[in-house]
Amino acid sequence: MVHHCPHVSCLMCLPISSSVTVLGSVTRDTIFLRVYDSRYISHMVLVMSFATAYASTAISQLQQRGVLASTIACAFPAVSSVVMLVFWGVLIHVPALVHVTSILLYMWVEISGQLLAQQFWDTCSGAFNVTDSKQYFGAITFGSTIGTLFASFGLIPIMRTYDVSTEGTLVVVALLQATIGLSMLVVTPIPPPRGGPPTSVISEIQRRSYLKHVCFFEFGATVARVFVDYSTLAILGQYPEATVKAALGSINGVQSFLMMPLQLLWLPLHALDRSKFKSFVTGPFRSLARVLGALLSMALTSDVVTSYCGSSAVSVGVIVLGLVWFGDALAARQAYAAEFYASLKKGHMDVTSSHLVDFTTDQVGSFEICMESRWTL
Repeated sequence: MVHHCPHVSCLMCLPISSSVTVLGSVTRDTIFLRVYDSRYISHMVLVMSFATAYASTAISQLQQRGVLASTIACAFPAVSSVVMLVFWGVLIHVPALVHVTSILLYMWVEISGQLLAQQFWDTCSGAFNVTDSKQYFGAITFGSTIGTLFASFGLIPIMRTYDVSTEGTLVVVALLQATIGLSMLVVTPIPPPRGGPPTSVISEIQRRSYLKHVCFFEFGATVARVFVDYSTLAILGQYPEATVKAALGSINGVQSFLMMPLQLLWLPLHALDRSKFKSFVTGPFRSLARVLGALLSMALTSDVVTSYCGSSAVSVGVIVLGLVWFGDALAARQAYAAEFYASLKKGHMDVTSSHLVDFTTDQVGSFEICMESRWTL
């Protein structure tokens, strides 16, 4: 049974990490809107995107110097837990610094959330072999949605029932992050990263057309979230703090449902490829998309654009992005089928049924003939 400890640890960590992300996001937005106007949200998204990209680069440099991913995965949650407690202490005992603290908290919540997810996938990539990946990666990915829903519709209402303050939520986040660090201690130590520098990932994405579509989907989803978050916070900024926290929790829960289809994009990929590319796409690439989304938000809400296009420019931008997104989805069908078939032929699909895992030559040949006939038509 000891053999399964790393697997159980990984199964536990992603739901907890998702809960940390939701609680941290709700807290940082609530505190930020307490002292700043919602029109500064785009500026903060721009600043935190650059800060997150720098933090991801720093972590990559540590790994290239020989620091184990498992060591970082244990140490970073512990450090972040201490930082959250420091923010809580400053907000409670030095309220005069709330303007500076809210900005620093806004950036740190984003940095810690992204790095926690990135280190989680890097660690799981080394702790799981191909056979284990088939069995566990689907459950781990599903755990992300469960964690988000639990935080949105479980933890936040419970804390509201017990009158936990906004600052007190930071203590809850710190405890959850400490739990992640302790859980990752049981993950089997892994050798230094095998994926090479980020440029090798980029070159492979450029070579495989389906990965280009995955990146475009992530880009569109991230930019749309920036637009929606900006509009949502602009509206919620007019309401009391308790209403803001409750609404943000519900919105995060609904978003988790809407984003579930994006998990299907990773289905055709080999589990080890999936973790490697997911770490890049949800890390540096997502930061770049947020930068562009923030710049577009600032441009669409500027006085010049508003005077010519009115206040609906952001809504029009979301609609146009959605149409382009849908067009790319239609164009990605053939690349999806090709990637799916490649993984199926190699026996790398994440399925556990005996009649699907152990493919015979006749089964592979029949599938190949079927796919070729469909593409010919």
